[in-house]
Amino acid sequence: MAQPAMIPLWMRMRLAHAVVQAIAESAGVDLLHIKGPAVRAGLRSRPSEGTDVDVIVRPAHVDRLLSALTSRGWTIQHPFTQSSAFDHAATLRHPTWAYVDLHRFFPGLAADPVRSFDVLWERREEEMLAARPCPVPDVVSQRLILLLHAARTPSATGRHPDVEVNWFELTEPERAEVAALGADLGAEVGLAAALGTLDAHRGTPEAALWASFSNPSDRVGQWVARIRAAPTWRARARLSGRAAQALVRGLSRR
Repeated sequence: MAQPAMIPLWMRMRLAHAVVQAIAESAGVDLLHIKGPAVRAGLRSRPSEGTDVDVIVRPAHVDRLLSALTSRGWTIQHPFTQSSAFDHAATLRHPTWAYVDLHRFFPGLAADPVRSFDVLWERREEEMLAARPCPVPDVVSQRLILLLHAARTPSATGRHPDVEVNWFELTEPERAEVAALGADLGAEVGLAAALGTLDAHRGTPEAALWASFSNPSDRVGQWVARIRAAPTWRARARLSGRAAQALVRGLSRR
């Protein structure tokens, strides 16, 4: 008996984005598709379809989308508190479709998440994914998001290649647009980390946190930086407890 043909990754990823968009629309959820096939052609150093669906969700709609996805077969693989130093995303898994990384905000955009989403939403464009119109950030917003993502993604060659495409290869007016949006959304420190100018913010907890991403093997250093950058003493206490648990788990696996 002939085996069924495998669906190519590029096609499956576009279908998965379209499915998530259809679910969001049915639930009355505003979201923006980022990364993978949602990125405008030419903004990545090399084409990538990705392996999951990344979306930024209007903060007030996060629980609504979580409920809509779990009612349709997705299960929460990693909650927000296990996503990163920023607790920014939950990962959901589906037996047929791709993983979904549901962002309640994007790391590096230090402005209020509600306002940050409002600004990105007002600037949105549409990208056709599997013949379905999906809202995506505009080009300037996409460049800023890719730069902030590059700042916390170590590269074997030093500077992440997406930084070249979305900053150093731009014209001065194009860079000014990205910088202006970054300033409006409080992304100066994250942007400096991407561009190698973090020394301008030396001595701040935020700079120490972004600097820690350059050495992902230093788990203790990352936790210390993360605790110091927490905005309140309650958040610092909560993170201290989680750090102790995570470090104990890491030692037990050795």
